[in-house]
Amino acid sequence: MSKETKGKKDNAMTIAIIGLVGTLVAAALGSPVLVELIKNRQATETPPGVETEAPAGNTEAPNIDTPPPSLTEQTLIFSENFDTEKASGFAFDGGQWQVGKDKSNKVLEGDSTSVSLGEVARAIFGPSDFGSGIIEFRIRINQFGNEETANLSFRYTNQSEYSLAVMQDLAMLGYRDSHNDWYLEPFSDETSRPFTFEEGVWYLVRIEARGSQFSVFIDNNRLFSANDSRLQKGGLEFALNPGYQAMFDDVQVWELK
Repeated sequence: MSKETKGKKDNAMTIAIIGLVGTLVAAALGSPVLVELIKNRQATETPPGVETEAPAGNTEAPNIDTPPPSLTEQTLIFSENFDTEKASGFAFDGGQWQVGKDKSNKVLEGDSTSVSLGEVARAIFGPSDFGSGIIEFRIRINQFGNEETANLSFRYTNQSEYSLAVMQDLAMLGYRDSHNDWYLEPFSDETSRPFTFEEGVWYLVRIEARGSQFSVFIDNNRLFSANDSRLQKGGLEFALNPGYQAMFDDVQVWELK
């Protein structure tokens, strides 16, 4: 075989080998497994000088110093715990009212045992234009009146009021006005609920009024909710029907923005 013929064969074989290698490389690069491996490798590598972005979502521990959003909407506008032996911000009408003691704690005492039937002993407090807000207080009833109630009246006017009424075995939230002889009409069957109030026991009561929406809590447990839009604003008062002796403490009122 001549050198010329041999050279042609060697060139042809080299070209064939190069073509075969190219075909194999192309096939390998087109392999789905290899493509996926390359993608995963690129996703885990960070090019030099490029900062990685923080993952979506907050992975840090919550800032416990930041109050929940609901609390940021509240403004405390009235507070009285009677520790100065004065009932600051209160006015009284009927019955006997005084700052007394429950053991070593100072409280507001109300006594309506001398009040005539059809009358009430009233302790008026806080803003006269209460609308949307929260009213919280502690109450201890030392003597229940027969078939009568102790009340927190709110948004009250000379003609009408909303009222949370407490009896020995019943809690009721409703509306009353002068045209109906101040008869308390519950908002619904759900807002007249059996509840046993024991004499000499303190209860924490909270009413949340958000426009026409109302919720009542006793000892931080929701008792019921209601809806009514007849009254928009008015005053606040505790009212004892004849026969009651009760104590009040830690009275607070927040305004909701």
